[in-house]
Amino acid sequence: MIDTCSLVIRQSKNNTNTLYLPHSIVENLSGPIKPAVTIKLGPIMFDAEVSEIRTENYCTIETTHTAFPETIKLDSILLQYVEYHNLFSFGPFTAMIVLDTSLRSLHTFSKECVAWYKQQGGHFFIIPASSFLKGELEGYFYNEEENKWGLSSIITPDVFYNRIHSRKLEKHSSYKQALNYWKNKGVHIFNEFFLKKSEVYDLLAQENQLKAYLPETRTGLQELSSMVTKHKDIFIKEDQGSQGKKIIRMQQKENHYKIYQNSFHSKSPLTISSLQDANTQINTWCESGSYIIQETIPFCCFKDKQLDFRILCHLNKVHNWMIVSSVARIAADNQFVSNLDRGGEILKPLAVLSHLFSKQSGEKVFSVIKELALETARTLSESSSTVLAEVGIDIGIDKSGKPWIIEVNSKPSKQAYSEIKGVRPSVKALYEYSKNLWIERSTHL
Repeated sequence: MIDTCSLVIRQSKNNTNTLYLPHSIVENLSGPIKPAVTIKLGPIMFDAEVSEIRTENYCTIETTHTAFPETIKLDSILLQYVEYHNLFSFGPFTAMIVLDTSLRSLHTFSKECVAWYKQQGGHFFIIPASSFLKGELEGYFYNEEENKWGLSSIITPDVFYNRIHSRKLEKHSSYKQALNYWKNKGVHIFNEFFLKKSEVYDLLAQENQLKAYLPETRTGLQELSSMVTKHKDIFIKEDQGSQGKKIIRMQQKENHYKIYQNSFHSKSPLTISSLQDANTQINTWCESGSYIIQETIPFCCFKDKQLDFRILCHLNKVHNWMIVSSVARIAADNQFVSNLDRGGEILKPLAVLSHLFSKQSGEKVFSVIKELALETARTLSESSSTVLAEVGIDIGIDKSGKPWIIEVNSKPSKQAYSEIKGVRPSVKALYEYSKNLWIERSTHL
């Protein structure tokens, strides 16, 4: 039995744990309630007496548990009664970890999550990295009336959705210690780390059915001379870069080299006469960090602008990967990457593909793009050492319509979907994923 209820949690005054159930809940049960039950809130479980109350229409938990020192009131929560465990489980509770509470491009997405969880039954809140690292149950609720986030004590969540946008923090020992701490508490954490471009390439290249869709890729700037001599046109990318930053394109012409870049204090493009001087310039720019070098695939353009496709994939409630959204990304004028952070725009994929090919051919190309994205997500989730439940996959197409894997992002931008009316698919996918985990953990103790 799964029902929806309002919930109040407060400290007990008589040193006992008690669950008060309204009559509307009790009458939906398959049989009489037992006097003693187990309560589950997130991963926290404790025994309690249970009593029916007819004068109120919300569930109340009075508890001595130290995890709930303050009164918590929640308007719309799912209540699952698991008869063979004699268990009342409340949830799902999902917390999104962020570097700081300014949220930036995640602000609209976060508000949508709050509203959707409330509508469907559940609770979504924000926890800053500072609280996550310290193991503190302190986070931010969204107050609709005041249109702002308010700091409060929180319930230990069923799921942590990691959106910390700092590779530096992820490498710190305190972050890894925090991961272990919360996992030991029973919290499910997904997308724990950014993916390295070299790691993604190595994992995908091991699969024959995917290797044919990968541009040749090598790790380290020592490969620059051989790669540009072989391919005449290459991309140099920071291995752990994101948002289209620190990307260099190098082309070998008849008697010079042309270099395009978007992150360093030099004009772009640069024209350099010798390979040695070009090598020196690039190594000067890239003196810190590791880089990969890829052959440039001659991708189709849209109205003379760079084009690629962002396919957002998410694990569904039966643990299969599904596509929740897809967009064509068109680069801004004078940009050689299509990232929205670099001024790109989004269009519907089929509209773009029908413009480039016929309508029927465009549909076939799009079908192959989607199959490739799903196979990429499946392969990475099975092969990677980190838990993945959401990935953004960037795919380009050449003039024959063949798709090529450009990049995979474990913390895909939410900006690309901000123009969709209503609740975006990734919000719904996150909710269904969290809800299913909550149900499974309540029924399979």
